[in-house]
Amino acid sequence: DGDAMTIFFYPTPQVANVNQIAQDLTIDTKLSKRADISKVKEKLKTFRNVWNNDLNNIYTSTLKSKNWIGSDIWGFFDNQVDVQCIKKDYRNILVILTDGYIYDKNNMIDKGDETSYLLEKTLSNPKAKLIATRTDLKDLEVLVLEVNPSHPQDFTHMKNIMEDWFKRMGVKHYRIAQTDIPINTEKVISKFIEEK
Repeated sequence: DGDAMTIFFYPTPQVANVNQIAQDLTIDTKLSKRADISKVKEKLKTFRNVWNNDLNNIYTSTLKSKNWIGSDIWGFFDNQVDVQCIKKDYRNILVILTDGYIYDKNNMIDKGDETSYLLEKTLSNPKAKLIATRTDLKDLEVLVLEVNPSHPQDFTHMKNIMEDWFKRMGVKHYRIAQTDIPINTEKVISKFIEEK
């Protein structure tokens, strides 16, 4: 038994040592038959400090650079999600931290009411959908956290668009949650994990 956690940046931010940071934020606690549980516990304690330090570094560097290129969540699902997030013999849970907008200026596709992006202008269309290019994600669970649209009344429509997209891609277990205080976010995560 054990757990694994890997961090993905998509697209990769222009942060010094981002590859090292991503490597530092990856952990696998799968136990071998002879594994020492105390070593795993020590590894997790160390990991918590590294996690806090490296995440703070990424946030600070991004805010200083003021280079917000967007979050190509659509492109990640189109190109990488199965390779990066689905491992045999694991429960595969992808946690996405986003304000809810999906956008990459280099990956904007329009097919009538269906697009590869989700922006304020998209939300003005009651028929808006995200393009689903695959249907093979039955072994992936998706939890979207920190959703915070510019206009709070847009949350329901944004949530419905994302849920429809996950469903059409074959994801069986998903949840989209608004930004909240950390204690409430912890409850959302715990409940999501317990539901399956």
